[in-house]
Amino acid sequence: MGAFQHVRVGGNGGRSQIDQEFDGHISTEGSVIPLSQKTEATIKLPDVVTVSIRQVVSPVMRLNGTFEWTNWSRFNSVAITAAEQGFNVLHPPASGGSAPGTEIASLPFNWSDGYFVSAGAEYDIYPTLTGRFGVGYEWSPIDAPEKRSPAIPDDNRIWLSGGFSWQFTPATTIDFAYTHLFVEDSTFQRKTLGLEIPISGKVESKLDIVSVGIKTHW
Repeated sequence: MGAFQHVRVGGNGGRSQIDQEFDGHISTEGSVIPLSQKTEATIKLPDVVTVSIRQVVSPVMRLNGTFEWTNWSRFNSVAITAAEQGFNVLHPPASGGSAPGTEIASLPFNWSDGYFVSAGAEYDIYPTLTGRFGVGYEWSPIDAPEKRSPAIPDDNRIWLSGGFSWQFTPATTIDFAYTHLFVEDSTFQRKTLGLEIPISGKVESKLDIVSVGIKTHW
């Protein structure tokens, strides 16, 4: 019986913070004098820590749990700077344009840390067929209308997942999983760049994820 009480802490790990550099253009189309300027920006992505636990409760059943912390609070703002001398809709010719290294705009985010917890179970229906079910809750780092934008309308969500693994040959297994996300309705209150015109709205969203995989060895 003691073997069935075995607890294993597994799946633990971390990912260090990452800074990613992007380049692009700020431009206008359809205007009398088209403006375009090459720009660049650095986005600070968070570090992540994950802790998982696995409990064997019988020869055919296991329980699993996971906690994850994501350091989104380092994602404060993104400064967009000019990569070359030029003119854009925010710094038009009348203003003298902008020189390389000049900050053209700053995108505010000011996100909070994100958290995720989940629990699930695995059951061996047959020696070659294992079923799975799990539920999770995720606290979004976007926790206020002022932090939310129409481009990233994120909010707290519930995860419901189910699936199975079928070992149809001694060397090959098929995995299938389905997940539905119930995302809380949310609102946003932002200002546009340049003219800083207030915009607001309501967001309703949901998400379905279907995955299929094949594992084999020889």
